[in-house]
Amino acid sequence: MNKNKHTKTYNKWVEDGYKYFAEVGPTTFSIKELSEISELSRTSFNYYFDNKNLFFNILIEYHLKEIKEFGKLAVSNKTDVTSGIIKSMEKFHIGMKFHTQLFNNRKNTQFNNAYLEGHKISYCNGILNWFIDYFKLNISKENGKKVFLLFVDVLNTRFNISYQHNNSISFSTIFLEVIADFKLLLKSKI
Repeated sequence: MNKNKHTKTYNKWVEDGYKYFAEVGPTTFSIKELSEISELSRTSFNYYFDNKNLFFNILIEYHLKEIKEFGKLAVSNKTDVTSGIIKSMEKFHIGMKFHTQLFNNRKNTQFNNAYLEGHKISYCNGILNWFIDYFKLNISKENGKKVFLLFVDVLNTRFNISYQHNNSISFSTIFLEVIADFKLLLKSKI
């Protein structure tokens, strides 16, 4: 049960937990280490959050709100959504890492559902329309969702690989590479 959600301590747990999850994922996520990073007592964690799994649910809720903000910024310039997406990737880089952690842990239903829910939000905020138009796909929205999910799965795989090997490559650089590769794939008409 969450007590007093609007305290500075509660918000610090969530914000620092979000960043920490983005870095280490759920498997190595440690309340003890988060407590040390945040300089908050583990007792206060137990006051605000019943357990780590419920805390993950709160982090996921936070993430889904971040995705909505990501989408708003991404599609704010209707004539250049690609640049808007790049701007969003740079601004919401922690959210990009968090989303990649959800992708990496899709065997867990909780994280898979959150990963897919994030993409449903993208469908609603106009990114799906951009995707279908950008790649000139002559397909239904339902099929567009499937192809879009394939695109973002490739994107997240590349984010993950790049992040493990060279932390200095930006999300936007990888995004542009995947776009170029996707264009080549579509031209080859496999």
